[in-house]
Amino acid sequence: MKNEQVDGIGSILGGEYETISVDGIGKLKGDAVAKKVMVNGIFKGKGKLITDELQIYGVARVFREIKAKKVVIEGLLKLRRASFNADKISCDGIMIVNREVCADQIFLGGLCSVTKMYGDQIVLKHNEIGRASCRERV
Repeated sequence: MKNEQVDGIGSILGGEYETISVDGIGKLKGDAVAKKVMVNGIFKGKGKLITDELQIYGVARVFREIKAKKVVIEGLLKLRRASFNADKISCDGIMIVNREVCADQIFLGGLCSVTKMYGDQIVLKHNEIGRASCRERV
């Protein structure tokens, strides 16, 4: 499988990849399957994303479904008009999903706005002012 890296400004076509790495500004134009996706810059996803590992340290705006095994969010993930399915999600950054989040394990130490959240184990850490850091809309 091939690797795709965006260091400046570029587009990623759909397909199968070993690794997708975005350090600049990258746009996914089709459905992609990858073993690992790393976002350190700005990522805009117009296609469905299936990956074993998703790491977001920058900003990711995705408009189609995400399916992943392991997800680490230390930046910002904004998912619109699509659901988010994973085995394990760890969020110390910001997660905004206007559909549902489904995972076996969800650890939230950052901020989130989620319409619906389902999981076998959901852990919400409190921030320093004593309020829960996740706001779930019903």
